[in-house]
Amino acid sequence: MRSTYNPKRQLSGVAADIFQSGGHMLSGGFLQEIHEQSEVQNYAIGTRLHIDDRVFRYCKARSALKAGHGARNNNYPREGNISAVEFEAGSYTITLPMNDHGVDYTLEQTLNYWAEGFIWIMYSDQTKGFGHQYRIKSSTVASGTIPTQYVTLTLYEALHEDVAASCWITAWPNIYSNIRDADYQKSSVVCVPPRPVTSGYFFWGQTWGPCQMQQTHAAGGLENDDRMFFFHENNPGQIVTGSQVADIKLSQFAGFLLTNTTAWTNVGDAGEAGGDAFCNLQLNP
Repeated sequence: MRSTYNPKRQLSGVAADIFQSGGHMLSGGFLQEIHEQSEVQNYAIGTRLHIDDRVFRYCKARSALKAGHGARNNNYPREGNISAVEFEAGSYTITLPMNDHGVDYTLEQTLNYWAEGFIWIMYSDQTKGFGHQYRIKSSTVASGTIPTQYVTLTLYEALHEDVAASCWITAWPNIYSNIRDADYQKSSVVCVPPRPVTSGYFFWGQTWGPCQMQQTHAAGGLENDDRMFFFHENNPGQIVTGSQVADIKLSQFAGFLLTNTTAWTNVGDAGEAGGDAFCNLQLNP
């Protein structure tokens, strides 16, 4: 990090070539470049890495992933009633009920499964609004037995008001902890791997900035003003422009085309249509 000074504005500041936030390298972790995968976790899940015009998040793959294809968060929400005790304002902990019918029930019981996720707590008095939300710092191993089995969550911020016994909550694990290929049409694309990733490995998934992706149909930009890309619902992880999908509202927005796609002639004197799939990915800045 370097100090900077703007004489016109008379303001000082700092400059950095790479910026890491919202996470950290783990104790004993090693530097992992954006085109490397690792069987061992080196950073906290969800750590944000800002390099040049691009942003990446540190992810865990739960299936094999393809480079340049959108990959989805496959985590499920967990909702239900907290334990039958009141949690007072100022407390940093609250309980989360387990459900043995949940798809990821076995994983949800494990240490820190919910770390860096979120919990929403319903207001007992609905005149105050819908509820309040907190970031989860850590979570314990589940204790008790169904139907009174709970995980204890530790929050980054203290509860700002009392939470009544058996209050209704919903919790979500970190969206980058369970990344799968895009063949899950009821889940959303949250990153694009810059390299092929082995199931179970950790990687940097791109979430913002210049990114070449796999397109489903002809390359984008062949029609005037056709600049927006969407993830195609029937071709996992691949993108199409607005004119190439029958119903845009069924597709998740991916970003916009960056290049001038006017037709041109190549060195062999053959005509090129001018289409491209180099987009400004817009998932999470």
